[in-house]
This record gives sequence, C-alpha cells and structure tokens, in this order.
Amino acid sequence: MNAQWLFPTPYCLFVRLSVRRERYVQFKELAGKVAFAYQQHSRRMRWMAYATVAGPANYVYIMLPLAELGDMDRMPSLDQVLSDVYGADSVALLEKFQECVLQMESFVLNRVNDGIDPIERETPPPYLYYLNLQAQPGRMGQLMQNLQQLGVATAGSPLFCFATFAGPVRLHAFTMGNTIAELGEVATLERRVVQHYGSDEGYKVIAQIHDTLVDIDASILRYIGHLD
Repeated sequence: MNAQWLFPTPYCLFVRLSVRRERYVQFKELAGKVAFAYQQHSRRMRWMAYATVAGPANYVYIMLPLAELGDMDRMPSLDQVLSDVYGADSVALLEKFQECVLQMESFVLNRVNDGIDPIERETPPPYLYYLNLQAQPGRMGQLMQNLQQLGVATAGSPLFCFATFAGPVRLHAFTMGNTIAELGEVATLERRVVQHYGSDEGYKVIAQIHDTLVDIDASILRYIGHLD
C-alpha cells in the first residue's frame, strides 16, 4: 500500500455507535459484512474504525476523512450499499445490524485552524487519544481561540482539533499514536504552552481553556479496521 492515507483532513464524518453488550459478537460479524459491502461498492469511501480501550463508555467510532463537504453528496447511504451488494438479503442484514446498535450519533466535523499539516501514513494510526469538549454557552469562540494558541505552542505535536459543522456542538481533539505509551505526549502539553508563552501568559491560556469548559470526556481508542 502506498503512503497515501492523509489525516487529519479539512472535514470528517464522525459516527459514534453504542453496541448492545449482549449482541457484541453478532455486531462484529455483521460489521464485517457491512465493511465487505463498502469494499465491493463502486462508490466506496475511505473510512477508519476504532473501538474504546478506556473511556466513559464503550463505543465504536467510524471516521470518514473528507477533503471537502461536497464529498458527502457522493456518499452512498448504508442501505443503498447493502442493497447494491447483497440484493434482497440486504433488508434482513440491515435489520439485524440495527438491532445490535443501542444508539448512533453522527457529526460532520471541520478542522480548527491549528496549524498542523495532515500526516501521511500507510494506514490509519493504531491508537487515538480522544477528547470530547463541551464549552459553556457563548464561550465556544474563546475555547477555539485558546486551542489555536495551544496548537502554535505545541508545533510538531500530533494533537489536532475539529469543531462541529453539523451535530451536537462540541470540540473534538485527537492525538495519534503508534502505541498507547506514545499518547502520553498529551501530558506534556501544559508544560510546552508555558515554555512557549512564558509563565504568566502560558498559565493564562491553560486557565482560560479550563474556564470555558462545561464537560470533558477522554478516551483511548484502538484501531479495528479501515477501507482505502
């Protein structure tokens, strides 16, 4: 495979699935059939999938990198893909798949101008450290400004951020790692901000980030599959 997997991209379709515990084995089997259908389809779209290693809940995440919003106009629906590949059997397959899913949320995300260039890889990163950030009402602009300051101070770090274009309004921050140990880079961010801006300004940036937040969910995600 050529080193042509670029991420983060300007946009991303981000799908979060909560799977019924008692049907997780069945879900994995059906998800394999769904993945095969997308692989065979003529209008295939790139995606990568992750499962929760540690976090507030056990979710499965599917991320579709998008170069532009227009990519969504060319994106076939799940039922269309299954129908085109499996024919009449697709109806029962889709019903069984949906029965395994307790809840599904989808977001269209757009990159925050954090100054980080897309990273070229042969495959998606094995691990992601994922922060789901909820800002106080009226403070999202301040939070985005502070995260841009964070990006400047941590140039070279694998941390990158998305804002919500459509869906529940959140900021989504990710760190990529080849191992879980590499995700520990996140722990150095505060120190790097202080080193870059100086003690007074650096701690002010960190304090403003904390002051704008209502809630933070932090998770470690493990790669479970992708489609080029």
